[in-house]
Amino acid sequence: MFEDKFSWITIHGVKTWMRYIETDNDRGDKSLVIFIPGLGGWAEIYEDILKEIQNYAYHGVAVDHLGFGKSGKPNVPYSLEMWAAAIIKWINKQNYNDFHLVGHSMAGSVLMKIWRLTHNKIKSLTLISPAGFGKELHIGYRIGSLRIINGLVSEVFLNSWNPIYRKPNPNFWRASYYDINKVPQKVMRSTIMYNKNPRIKQIYFQTVPFYASLKGQKEEVVKENLLLLEKMREMVFPLHVIWGANDQIIPAKHVFNILKHYPKAKISIINKSGHTPYVEQPQEFIKKLVGFLQQIDKLRKIKKY
Repeated sequence: MFEDKFSWITIHGVKTWMRYIETDNDRGDKSLVIFIPGLGGWAEIYEDILKEIQNYAYHGVAVDHLGFGKSGKPNVPYSLEMWAAAIIKWINKQNYNDFHLVGHSMAGSVLMKIWRLTHNKIKSLTLISPAGFGKELHIGYRIGSLRIINGLVSEVFLNSWNPIYRKPNPNFWRASYYDINKVPQKVMRSTIMYNKNPRIKQIYFQTVPFYASLKGQKEEVVKENLLLLEKMREMVFPLHVIWGANDQIIPAKHVFNILKHYPKAKISIINKSGHTPYVEQPQEFIKKLVGFLQQIDKLRKIKKY
C-alpha cells in the first residue's frame, strides 16, 4: 500500500487539496515520472506501475484530478483547462522540475494543455489511449454528452456499477477492457467504490459534454491538440503514444492523425488490450514505457533534447 499524501492549492479562489502517492520519500537521483489518470480515474490505479519502474531507477508519482479519487471536490467550474491549471499548481507546489509526464484517456488532452503552458519543465510526454485526437468515440459517451438525458444514459453506459441490479455494469467493463476476466479484483473494487460516490458521479457525468457531443469528440478539442502537435514537431519534443489495439472507447486508428501532424512521435500498440493497457498488459506496458524513458534520458545526457 502507498501512503496518501495531500497538497493544498487554490483554484478559482477556492482552497482545496490534491491527493497523490509516490514510490518512496527519498527520490535521490532517480528520474521523476508523474502519472495522471483519466476521467473518473484515481492515483492508485498506477500502483503496480509505480512499484515496477523503481527497478529501472525511476521515481513515480501519481495524482488524482480535482473532483476524483481522494482529491478535493470543490464547487468550481470543471473543465479541461481547470484540470490542467490544478495539475500545474500542484506541480509548482511540489517544486517539481525536469520530469516525464504520463497521462491516460482524457488526461491526454489535459497533458497537451499542461505542455503548452509549462513545456520547459517537461522531459517527455507519454499519452495512453488519449482523448482528443480524432472524432470517433464510444456510443455511450456520445449519447451521454446530451445533458437532458446525461444522468440516465451515464448510469446505463458509463458507470461501473449497476445500481438497479446491484452488480458490476457489463456495458462499462466490456467497453473498457479487452478481457474483463483478467481485470484485477482490486481495480474492479476501487472503480466501483469511487463510482458510487455521489459527488464523483455528479462531476463525472457533467464532464462528458466538455469534450464529447452526439457526433463524437468535439472538433475544437481535436483541432487544438493537433495544432499543439505541430508545435511539438517544430521543437522535436519527445512524444510517446501507447494504445491498446482493441480499444472500444477511443479507436487506436487515431494514431494516424497524430503521425500526420507529428511523424516522429513514437507509437506503441499493445495487443489484447482495450482502453487501459497498463492494467491489462502491465509487463508489455512497462517495457514500452521504460524503453522510451531510458532513450530520452540517455539522449538528454548527450544534449540531443
